[in-house]
Amino acid sequence: MPVEFEFQMRKGFDFFTAFGSHFNTIVERDRVYLPEMLGHGYIKRVVVDNFILYIHDYILKQEFILKRRPALTDNGLVIKFGRTRFATIHNQQKDDPFFDHVRNFEIELATSTFSSELRLQPNVQINLIVVGISRETVLNLLKAEESKLPFFEIIEKQPSFVMRDVITPAIDYTLKQLIEINSFTDMPYLLYKIKTHELIYHFFERLAKRPIKQFLRISKDDAEKINLVRIALLKDLTQCPQLRELSEISGFGLTKLKRLFNQIFGESIYSHFQTNRMKEAANLLVLFSVSETGTKLGFTNLSHFARLFEKHYHIKPKQFKDRRIWQLNGSN
Repeated sequence: MPVEFEFQMRKGFDFFTAFGSHFNTIVERDRVYLPEMLGHGYIKRVVVDNFILYIHDYILKQEFILKRRPALTDNGLVIKFGRTRFATIHNQQKDDPFFDHVRNFEIELATSTFSSELRLQPNVQINLIVVGISRETVLNLLKAEESKLPFFEIIEKQPSFVMRDVITPAIDYTLKQLIEINSFTDMPYLLYKIKTHELIYHFFERLAKRPIKQFLRISKDDAEKINLVRIALLKDLTQCPQLRELSEISGFGLTKLKRLFNQIFGESIYSHFQTNRMKEAANLLVLFSVSETGTKLGFTNLSHFARLFEKHYHIKPKQFKDRRIWQLNGSN
């Protein structure tokens, strides 16, 4: 059975005190340690200007579920950056175009009115950074760019919303720098502020490229239904489900389904399927030949697979395979 910790952010609530009391573990000024039965490591809290940074840095012994209940007001925003697979040769290279993405969306921006459930797995390094920030602070940061940003009005006016994205090499590099800040770092709190602003910049830079024409209000139930659609979409990467099947899962009409999915994930349903299909291909190519990889992913025409792969990675799959193997051998 997984271990659970459920909480709700509200006035007077202190996450550290609640966590420490629940697990009867050590609480220091800026960090709370995991109990021995759960794992090794800590959660660190950094308060800089108008935001709070929670840095999770630990290895679990068993599955751990963090549940956040919805806040009572919609003024707060939560940005989560999950970096649980950072310790690979690929994504430690800032400008490596073959960054090792995983299928799960590792960044989520949402109003605090949404509930959140994080399932963290054992025996892997967990590096999760959560930024708690007010709408007002974000809007002040973006004010000079207001006319250029299609999502500015969303942050300013929508009572509830959620947007998700993947971690890019630039974001990953900044996260790594944030995690490595410690008591021996010169002017650590200034560096925390700079690097957190850097994270926000890189993430919003990606959001600014999304073609948001008309925003649909998203409720908690809507967001959960779209997440179910995404799970069904990526359950089998050999064949993309029919839109009508996904529509039945969500209970939305086709038009609303497509618009909500695009709004949350920044791409169409089919593009999202193919993107994740190619990410899986990149992982499989380390272990299998080009033809075996294509077959495992449901391609009957291997030339089509090669063209699609090259379209996504700007390199032929055989060349990609050779480079990955060379990198892995070089790290041993």
